[in-house]
Amino acid sequence: MRRRIILAASSAAAMIVTSPSELTLRDDCGLAHDFKYRRRLRLIDEKRSPTLASGTAVHRVVETICGIGAGEAPTTQLLTALAEEYLGKEFTQDDDGGGQNVKKFLPGVVRALTRVPEWIWLAEWYVETEIVGHFTLESSVSVQLRGRPDMFRLVNDEAPSVEVVDIKTTDADPLEFVLWTPQIRMYAACLQQAFPDRLITYRYVCVPTAAGNKAAPASALFVLTRKAYDNTVAEILAYAEKLKGPAMPRYARRCQWCDYAPICTAVITGADAAGITAELYAVKGWKAE
Repeated sequence: MRRRIILAASSAAAMIVTSPSELTLRDDCGLAHDFKYRRRLRLIDEKRSPTLASGTAVHRVVETICGIGAGEAPTTQLLTALAEEYLGKEFTQDDDGGGQNVKKFLPGVVRALTRVPEWIWLAEWYVETEIVGHFTLESSVSVQLRGRPDMFRLVNDEAPSVEVVDIKTTDADPLEFVLWTPQIRMYAACLQQAFPDRLITYRYVCVPTAAGNKAAPASALFVLTRKAYDNTVAEILAYAEKLKGPAMPRYARRCQWCDYAPICTAVITGADAAGITAELYAVKGWKAE
């Protein structure tokens, strides 16, 4: 089910239009944000990491089935067929067109999909639906936050609510994502504006790809309390303020999986950063020859 949910802006302050992913990247590293969102650089020959490819394939399968809204648990045969299709799309840049990696990582993707709780398959979801929230601080910062949560649903119990769910292909404790990944709380804050008369809840569901009989970690359902909402809004506005600042790097372990690590490596070692940039990257929208 797809729907666009947009609220009218109510502030005379200069508007910053952004997204949760852009805000979190800007907080992580100003230089990576500059490369991606301002200079719009993308790797020309981008081969997908197996971990990222597997996670994306799991998400695509879940979104496809839940988007149809069949209201029943899919068969393993259907999960396998869809997983193979989406995993193949992730590895199209491989020299063999992805055949070897699809064969290697397909069992893990299917394992993760069979660990998705049945209640997810049975519920009716809004999948990849655009939501928009507006946040203002003393008329000095006005933020229009636009995003597409993986999935959310309306729950019509005694206390009507909206539940946001994000699926992770890992055996980590879901609480780790709640504590250290603010993106889902930002979505929850936008949904609180869109559905002011409903309780907003959110959770991460972890479905590991690894073999074995270890059960997926149980996920608690968190409520967006008034205090949690206020804290999240403060984070959104603080992150948005950083968008106006200089593009300074923050070198850390995250650099190991950053797409722009080759550029920063050249800068740090005194190599030709401009040459590396011209060789490995193109502006988004250009086709590499």
